[in-house]
Amino acid sequence: MQFDKRKVVLFTLLIGWVFLWMPAEKAQASAYQNWNGVWITNQGELKLQQTDKTVSGAYCSNSGLYSRLEGTLADEWGFSLRGKYHEGIESGLFEFRIVESNQSFQGWLNTPGNTWTGKRAPDSYSSVKQQTMTVVNNSPHHITAIFVCPANSEDWQEVLGAKELRLGQQRNVVFNLDGSVCRWDIKIVDSSGHFTTFQDLRIEPDFTSIDYYYKNGSGQIRFAVG
Repeated sequence: MQFDKRKVVLFTLLIGWVFLWMPAEKAQASAYQNWNGVWITNQGELKLQQTDKTVSGAYCSNSGLYSRLEGTLADEWGFSLRGKYHEGIESGLFEFRIVESNQSFQGWLNTPGNTWTGKRAPDSYSSVKQQTMTVVNNSPHHITAIFVCPANSEDWQEVLGAKELRLGQQRNVVFNLDGSVCRWDIKIVDSSGHFTTFQDLRIEPDFTSIDYYYKNGSGQIRFAVG
């Protein structure tokens, strides 16, 4: 088989021309460090989305507020990220720097002494975990149903089952806890014929029990660890 040498030369020149005139920002974008994905941090689960040199993210702050951040890559290769975070009505500055072959970052918010560190979540990571908690019924009534859902949602999970929890008893319940959800609602129905909805609760992964009791004639709950 014979090749037309003129066509081969023309094709080679055409490919070279395409790379020569490729916009510099697109050619460089592939060289930036990759900030995309989920990071497990000391400020909670952080989800970052990167477009060229711009990075935005969402997380639940330690105060339980839905929070966000925006920043830009601060060096040629994108190892450093600087910008502003917003937690409710409060805001401030942050700075991250990628270390350990793009698998973790070290940084701070507001001041260098207020650390913000994180590790990249593995591909198998899921923000939804099964949470097991012991419900202790210290109320004067039997508990007939317990529901859990993200705050401002109607996606209720019924967790108690068909058998009521009698006064003075305790039982383990299991429900799905999503780490990307900052606040939760819990609804408890008891044999008095009333139900109480406890709104905007922060449920930590290390909570192990829920104590249901009455105070001043109404149902109350408190969480415990250990």
